[in-house]
Amino acid sequence: GAETVGPCWVANEYPEDRGGPLFVRAGAIIPQWPPMLHVGHRSVETLDLEVFPGADGEFTLYEDDSESLEHLAGKVAVTRFICRQQRKIFELTISPRTGEYAGMPKRRSFACRVHLAQPPKSLQINGQPAEFFYEEGQVRFTIPEDPARATPAVARLA
Repeated sequence: GAETVGPCWVANEYPEDRGGPLFVRAGAIIPQWPPMLHVGHRSVETLDLEVFPGADGEFTLYEDDSESLEHLAGKVAVTRFICRQQRKIFELTISPRTGEYAGMPKRRSFACRVHLAQPPKSLQINGQPAEFFYEEGQVRFTIPEDPARATPAVARLA
């Protein structure tokens, strides 16, 4: 949870049972799959997003069936994530998935964890007030994907 402004050298200590420290740049968006026995073990209808405000950031997720070479023929789905920070307002935009592949989930939602030192006063998703939980420096909320995959989903924390 410590913040460092670089470039600089950082001395770090970590428990012996850990692989080392994890450094994350402000503006990072890190998608995470649920635990699975192997790739493709099950369909992923909910994708976890870990987001670190403090700067603007982007991430593009490419998905395929994880079994064939169909991705070479363009059978992929692409989702773009954008975060913008303007003073005390943080905005996360999730573009609609484009493309398709065999076995792709029909619907998708995003379980978001936004790291903030203080709880926000409000959350709006697509312009509507929405519920959120704040615990241990993280704002937690869920964003559903547009079922028609036509419009982006926008979460605004103020």
